[in-house]
Amino acid sequence: MRPEEAVIEAVEAGDKKLLKQLTKKFNCNVSDALEFAADNGRHEAVCVLLPEVIGDGEYNLNDEVLGALERMAVTAAGNGHYEVVKLLLGEILEERENEHEGEFVYYGYERDIEEGKSDAAWSVLDAAAGEGHLAIVELAAGSVSDDEYLPASERSEALSSAISGGFVDVVEFLLECEQFQWDVYGAFDQAVSEGQHDVATVIYDLYPRRYNDADLFLHLAGAGHLEAVKYLYDNDFSTAKSVEEAFASSVGSTCTRTAVANFLLDTDMVSSASFDNAFKKAVLDGSIKAVEFLFGKGRVSPRTVNIAFEKVTKIDMVKLLVKKQSISPKAIEAAFRNSTCQGRFGWGTDTEAILRFLCENDCIPSDVNTEAFLTSVNTRFGGDAMAKVLYAESRISPEVIRAAFKTAADIGHSEIVRFLFDKPAVHQVAKHEAIVSAAQNNQVEVVQLLERSGQWSKDVLASAFKATRNQALKRYLRTKVNVK
Repeated sequence: MRPEEAVIEAVEAGDKKLLKQLTKKFNCNVSDALEFAADNGRHEAVCVLLPEVIGDGEYNLNDEVLGALERMAVTAAGNGHYEVVKLLLGEILEERENEHEGEFVYYGYERDIEEGKSDAAWSVLDAAAGEGHLAIVELAAGSVSDDEYLPASERSEALSSAISGGFVDVVEFLLECEQFQWDVYGAFDQAVSEGQHDVATVIYDLYPRRYNDADLFLHLAGAGHLEAVKYLYDNDFSTAKSVEEAFASSVGSTCTRTAVANFLLDTDMVSSASFDNAFKKAVLDGSIKAVEFLFGKGRVSPRTVNIAFEKVTKIDMVKLLVKKQSISPKAIEAAFRNSTCQGRFGWGTDTEAILRFLCENDCIPSDVNTEAFLTSVNTRFGGDAMAKVLYAESRISPEVIRAAFKTAADIGHSEIVRFLFDKPAVHQVAKHEAIVSAAQNNQVEVVQLLERSGQWSKDVLASAFKATRNQALKRYLRTKVNVK
């Protein structure tokens, strides 16, 4: 009998004394014996044979030996041999930690070390989870975690394998590990499709504990997982309130999940109030697809459309609502006021387009338009663009235009001054009053703009010179009127 065979027989017989004698007597390759011992959970034998394979630690192990140890650890994990896995994995991790010691290191070597260590632990985790060996799963999980590039759901089969095997305790442990990011929706879908009802229940119960009291039913609806939503509804995991909330989530702004929304509507548990609220939110979010879908159900009342129209912030949504039904004058005026910063919304990317659309369609009363125009003069951010949209000689009186011109000059709103300067309503007297008033208010930029834009008598410029207290402006005007 060859020495290698004798060593394997000693392992199989569990004769530790003989095993030690053989390893001392013969200088033979015990790798096969070590693998046999690891595969069969012979912990004492592994303790004896492992030093014969890895040596005294004076030299780093080569990749072939490390690879063999990793394969043994994975097989032992699948077979449930905790002590063997603990010993082998510990040796592998320590070796990976030290494998570059004394060598020239390179950029990124720390990451390579961590990847080398974690690869073995991930493989052990996968093998143990697939066979339901919780203790080994817990052991391996202590040595791995997500990194910024690769979450657990993309790197490991552990959760999927545990679900398929119906290993409830393993599934629960993995989902509770905060260092892992799993695709919980996909995991629940898998449990449902494979008929693993106990696992599905555990995932449902654990979800709010793991994710700040979140409702899995609600989130699955928003993510479009129809079969999972059906399962929870059919098995009484939902309430009337959660069905309504799930419906609102399914027609949310990111993506309209029409299949889920249709299913929830067919339950007859979505009230008119909830439907209307979902519609109004879809309008506010600018979700064209959701609004089209909800209109198609024939449940949107004219009153709800008018209420939603008042708060609209997207031009495409304005056009859609106008196309779908006649909007009340009150709602149009409210939307106009909101868009001109007199209501709840500020100047946004679509605001100018909304105002232009409403003004071009002669929807706005003259007094409301005038009020908004005067407001734009006092609005520093976007006021000039707003004024240009709202300006219309047929709707704004000459007196108001002149008053707006003077106000803009007084407060230093130079873009408004430039825009109104050549308008018919702004006669020369108004311009004279504006430049003097701007000087009195020390609006240097406006005075210089006006002076360059028109023909001024020395008397007017002298009045502006006397009116200002700003020394820089005085020096500027002195050159224009030759005042010492």
